[in-house]
Amino acid sequence: GFIPVGGVLRQRQNIDLVTAPGLELSGEWQVLPTVFLNASYIYTRPTIDRATESALVGNLLAQSPEHVATGSIEWKPGRRWLLRAEARYNASQFEDDQNAISLAPFFTVDAAVSYEFSAKVSAGLKVENLLNAEVETGKSGDGLVSIGTPRLVTLQLDYAL
Repeated sequence: GFIPVGGVLRQRQNIDLVTAPGLELSGEWQVLPTVFLNASYIYTRPTIDRATESALVGNLLAQSPEHVATGSIEWKPGRRWLLRAEARYNASQFEDDQNAISLAPFFTVDAAVSYEFSAKVSAGLKVENLLNAEVETGKSGDGLVSIGTPRLVTLQLDYAL
């Protein structure tokens, strides 16, 4: 294949052995008959224990943040309505197996509203990345940064058969 000057060649290969100790906590609370809170936290430290390339041993697994936290609130103001907001935090993570390139941590917020017209028909509006956060999804060795989806608004109509 052809690699331009300053380009990057990557080949993904399986790692022989990874140890991933961690902790997961989650909770749910019904604040009122119509209001629900949810929260979760995940800590994991996936370490490469054995690899064909011995320089990788002891490194953290690429694209695996050590800390991820989410929280949401749901409100059902009536029998047919549902409003939901969710926040998510991802700690920084390494983009590469050498642990030389870091992706920035990020915080996003999503929101949704839905209405059930009948047992078979419902509609909803969803806004992902409501605050239009810049989420780094990749970074090359020459500094090129890939950015995730900006604010995205979707309208949904569901019909159950």
